[in-house]
Amino acid sequence: MTASLGVSKNLNEKKPLNVATVEVCRRHGVPFMREMINGAGFDREITYCPKCEAERINAAREEEARKRRERLLEGIPFHYQGADLSQFDRDLIAVVLDWVKNPKGFLYVHGDIGVGKTHLACAVKKDFNARGIRSRLVFSGEMFLNLRKSFNKKTDDYEAGVVEKYAMDSDRRPVIFDDVGAQKISEYTTIAWFNIIDPRYRLDCPTMITTNLTKSQLVEPVGDRAQSRICSGLELELTGKDRRVREHWTSKFD
Repeated sequence: MTASLGVSKNLNEKKPLNVATVEVCRRHGVPFMREMINGAGFDREITYCPKCEAERINAAREEEARKRRERLLEGIPFHYQGADLSQFDRDLIAVVLDWVKNPKGFLYVHGDIGVGKTHLACAVKKDFNARGIRSRLVFSGEMFLNLRKSFNKKTDDYEAGVVEKYAMDSDRRPVIFDDVGAQKISEYTTIAWFNIIDPRYRLDCPTMITTNLTKSQLVEPVGDRAQSRICSGLELELTGKDRRVREHWTSKFD
């Protein structure tokens, strides 16, 4: 009699397969993906939902795009966020394009009301932003409003601090002063302009000025000494009709 070896007599008998439980994303209802990560001296398997991963990647891209847009439009008012140097005739603003490439000294831009000086100032600011150059766009009316607010402080140091904020930066960043001379003229505004312009002139800080005033007209609001410094560098006269009356400045670029 042959000894029994414990082997089933039914060779066709099937046993249940030991299949690993498949993980499913509770949010999307799709199976997790498995991926082996090979590192220095270790191997590790990770599991993830492909749809969750795609959403994470898209969200990261959107966040980066949002941050890039914020950097590009930093310091530019909403109305002028469509401004771009390409919207101007290159021959007309050749001197500005040269200055933007290598900002140094003063750039004096003047012209009648509505010809596009503020638009150009914002376009220059955006160009700096796009290239990662830290700069500041200063609207002269707001600057003097801040100075007047400083009068409420009891010490002269506070007013001096406000003036210094606009006059200098530790890294000598370019500063664009828009609408210079449009403020009410007084002895104080003349002194303030000199205290802002002179330090920038002495240290050859990149400074762009826009104004409705010609060189001779500029003397009254800023004084002859500040006017001389402002007009010491490059000059551009913008000409044309008042675009604010004729058409919305950015409408043809939409």
